Amino acid sequence: MKIDRGNIICIVTGIFNLIAGVILMLQPFYSEKHFFYMIAAVMFLGGLGAFSVFVIRPRIRFRPGWILPQGIAEILLSACMVAAYVSDVGDAVTILCRVLCYFAMLTAVLHVSAGIQIKCLGYPRWWVMLVFGVLNLFFGIYEFVNMFDGIKNPFLHFGVLFILVSVQFFVETGVYKLPARHETNEYQ
Repeated sequence: MKIDRGNIICIVTGIFNLIAGVILMLQPFYSEKHFFYMIAAVMFLGGLGAFSVFVIRPRIRFRPGWILPQGIAEILLSACMVAAYVSDVGDAVTILCRVLCYFAMLTAVLHVSAGIQIKCLGYPRWWVMLVFGVLNLFFGIYEFVNMFDGIKNPFLHFGVLFILVSVQFFVETGVYKLPARHETNEYQ
């Protein structure tokens, strides 16, 4: 039996996001700086994981999905976060509030799009991606509305988002398990 390295990377990335989300929700650090750099590191490593899944899985290139744009966006957002913080553009909480909103909305758009695309291709589990997209959309709208009031604890909100993203990585391993009715073996 052939082991799918892409699924292994998805699971490891999901576990990493899950652990980070739990840590952020429990808030064992007292320094905004530690939380800030932890969030940036988790986003960067999550982006590398998503990008790696796309590179390692040749069959994923012929299917719609969210892995590649999610990976690129996470890497770029984490780099922008650190650059903004280091160049003293704003304080950590302000930067995190904006990035949280952008990250949630981007993930929502990617998952809704992937859900609609895989439904059109006949995959039976299309609704899973769509549900996660809608959840991310509601979360992103909530964060957008609260961004102007100033989110009191963006670390807790990032914890929730990381846990949601971790579940999405776990689900990615099974969404394409049952082939579409018209899919041939040439793409696998």
